[in-house]
Amino acid sequence: MNRHISFISRFERITIENTFNEVCRSIVIAKSASGAIQGFILSLGPLLSGFGSSMILVGLLGFFSTFLPVFGTSIVTLSLVVIAVYFANWTALVIYLILGLIAAVSYNIITSYLVSSDLKIHPYIIFISALAGLQVFGFYLIFVGPVLVATILKFVNAATT
Repeated sequence: MNRHISFISRFERITIENTFNEVCRSIVIAKSASGAIQGFILSLGPLLSGFGSSMILVGLLGFFSTFLPVFGTSIVTLSLVVIAVYFANWTALVIYLILGLIAAVSYNIITSYLVSSDLKIHPYIIFISALAGLQVFGFYLIFVGPVLVATILKFVNAATT
């Protein structure tokens, strides 16, 4: 017989695992949905500036670059800006900068809203926890802040009910 020594019961361990899984699933889904929206916003740049043939490529690069921890979609935006400057297309430059700014802001708002609606936590708490995760853990672990706060709040809610 294989026994494990634990300070918590089996039920409490399963509850902790389920809560952590729920929080992580919610954050991954929210970040994926936000990435898709960011990719869509960035793909409007080539369409509006007359380079519609590269719209799908820019959208896909925008989606996948969302998951890069340090730079995110700013890599795609800066690449488009450099191309616009190289070809002296100032209209495209302004379009890319505006859409890059909209994409960056929308990511924080959409991720906070989706995580908060799924976990029943206020969006400001998720947003502030992401900023705290950035400050405390650095760029690479910005994901940890919302996970820790959401998990702790789920435990507090479970304990008080």
